[in-house]
Amino acid sequence: MSRVTEKTIKYLGVEDPNTLEEIEVELLGLEVVAKKAERRIAELRQSLGIAKLKFLENAKKEKKEKAEPAEEKE
Repeated sequence: MSRVTEKTIKYLGVEDPNTLEEIEVELLGLEVVAKKAERRIAELRQSLGIAKLKFLENAKKEKKEKAEPAEEKE
């Protein structure tokens, strides 16, 4: 199993935005990082879906393999 680690999100912004330009830069920085987070979430959801499909396929295959020998005995 993989090791759990602390993650941080870094973005370009202004510490205490006061002017319109500074606020705009801060908003743009946050929007960029939010989009990156959304993309990562989508990637993980896709990976989760694929993993679930593989799990279900393997479970079906194992169930079928267990049922076949029982049918041969009869």
